[in-house]
This record gives sequence, structure tokens and C-alpha cells, in this order.
Amino acid sequence: GGQQLPSWAYDACVARWTKCLETWDTEDASEVERRMGFTETAYRLLFAFEDHFKDQEAPRLHTIMPSGKTENMNEPLKSGPGKGLIAYAYPQTLALDVDREMPGLAKMPFCWKREDGTWCVVQTWPTKYNDKW
Repeated sequence: GGQQLPSWAYDACVARWTKCLETWDTEDASEVERRMGFTETAYRLLFAFEDHFKDQEAPRLHTIMPSGKTENMNEPLKSGPGKGLIAYAYPQTLALDVDREMPGLAKMPFCWKREDGTWCVVQTWPTKYNDKW
């Protein structure tokens, strides 16, 4: 960051590593193309889970990415104020042979087989929200 520090204030190995990271960041940033007239608008869906299921066993969540990677595997959803589920506002397609690589997928509530044989997934994660969000 352009700051000169006395040698006792840093380790030379960390300083070299930091310089490498700075170089990589500069190189990566130079590959970004800017386009005039484009503004991204990101939409998400929010389901206010809150305490709707407090009197029954908590549903379990599996977040499945289009690559097939799974997060939050079998995580029970905790009810409470400000608790919810968030998802992209559009379905995605799984990029793998689901019938061979992910048996049991048809039982997942955010995945389904389309008429053309591809598998749709809606990535869904637990979240917390408030009036500012």
C-alpha cells in the first residue's frame, strides 16, 4: 500500500508473499473488461422461515450447486425471528450425470427432472434477515 515500514515491523517472507499477491491481483484486474451501458441487477427470493415449523421436527436442508457439490448436508433448519431461506430467482441445470452420480435427487424439494431429461436445481441457503436487509 505504499507504506514504508521499518524492518523490525514485518517478516521478509510475508513481505515477498504480499508482493506476489499484489502482482496477481493487478494481473487479474487487467483481464476484467468494462462495458458501457450495462448495469447488473441481482434478484434473490426470500422465504421467511421464522417460526412456522416450531411445533414439529425441523425440516432438513441440502444446498446443491449446479456442479453437484453439496453444502449444508442434512442441516436442520432452525426456527426463530429473522430466519429464512434465500435462493436465486431462477432455476439452474445440474452439470453432471445425476442418475449415476446423485441417486435420490428426486426426493430433494429444490430439484426436479425436466421433460427434456435435464435436472433443474434451485440453490437455496439458510439466511438471517432484518428490516434493513
